[in-house]
Amino acid sequence: MTTNMKRAQELIFGNLGASNFKMFPGSNREVTAEMIAKEVAKVVDELGAGELVEIDLAD
Repeated sequence: MTTNMKRAQELIFGNLGASNFKMFPGSNREVTAEMIAKEVAKVVDELGAGELVEIDLAD
């Protein structure tokens, strides 16, 4: 398992013991599962550090 994928799995599932974790690019064929996992890990880290600001999209 690649480093970003493993990191994303640990951040999302913690100690649940998930062993079959996959990320799919959706409609963008140029995005790899590794790229998605990297972004997931980045956002989870930013959330934990309080670096993100909540916005209200509903009008």
